[in-house]
Amino acid sequence: MIKNKTVFVLGAGASKPYGYPTGEELFKEVLRLEKHPGFLNFLNKAFPSHEVIALSGIRRTETKKKKTQHEFEKFIDELANSGLVSVDSFIEKRQTHSAFCKFAIAYLLLEREWHNPSNTALIENSDWYRYLFSKLLNGKSFEETLENNVSFITFNYDVSFDSFFTRALVHQYPNCDRGKYFSKNPIIHMHGNIRTSEFIKINELVDFTNVECAQKVLEFSKNINFYFESASTEAIALARKELSEAHNVFFLGFGFLPDNMDKLKVNWVNDLDGKHTNPLLTKYYGTAFGLEEAEAMKVLEDNKVPYNHNYPRGDSRRAKLELVDCDCLSLIKQNVTLLK
Repeated sequence: MIKNKTVFVLGAGASKPYGYPTGEELFKEVLRLEKHPGFLNFLNKAFPSHEVIALSGIRRTETKKKKTQHEFEKFIDELANSGLVSVDSFIEKRQTHSAFCKFAIAYLLLEREWHNPSNTALIENSDWYRYLFSKLLNGKSFEETLENNVSFITFNYDVSFDSFFTRALVHQYPNCDRGKYFSKNPIIHMHGNIRTSEFIKINELVDFTNVECAQKVLEFSKNINFYFESASTEAIALARKELSEAHNVFFLGFGFLPDNMDKLKVNWVNDLDGKHTNPLLTKYYGTAFGLEEAEAMKVLEDNKVPYNHNYPRGDSRRAKLELVDCDCLSLIKQNVTLLK
């Protein structure tokens, strides 16, 4: 049971243990789709050329396919030679490729979902979904679970986290009101998601052996909003409200991109809108997996994170945002005493 208001902010690294790619991995995987026969079949089915060609039969169909693939190859060539490592950063500058890019992302994420529908951790000793869920429920009745005071802000397009929690909830409490639980402990998707349903049934998975499902992938892709596109005004307002009331905030697998931080408007100094006299009451923790010390310092500087001078230089607790070189599960375990 977590009664002190706790907010978890999720980035791509938070889904990594469950088979989903990080931002840089997604970039590389999108590039490889140019040579992926299964993807190209889905692409041609989802994006038929509307150009009228004075040919007939099979020849006309093949010409349409070539036109679609040529346009996709152009997108891949420009992405590969952009000098960037982020798909989102590239599309911000070349928005004419947005539809192809969203389709590629949806294809890759939905394929992961198809291969791992139960969201089993694929990396040993990394299953933070299950660990956190055990802290939230801990064998209590459903009514008691409503006393939890947590929320989740995610910048991810996948719904692996939503799906895991919902599945675990309904299997422990078959007749529970899921809507009631998530209205009190919300999962806020800042930039849309590939599905609107948080509970994925097996028969709702995209069958990647059936090219007729290409249209379904296309429809799901339209739910994606890149970070430079308009995020939901409602989502932004709710995320800021949750953060303003938090006692503890955990950034898990989060990259601290300036655009995303600007949407959150973290109030490092005047916590809780002045409701508390102690300016250091709200505690912030974040994973910095694989970051060099200089890179972690740059995150703090770029986001104007204040320092607590009660701690000496070199102590990670000195900054208001405590960054730790570890994975999501380790960070939660290190601070498990706060989850109460």
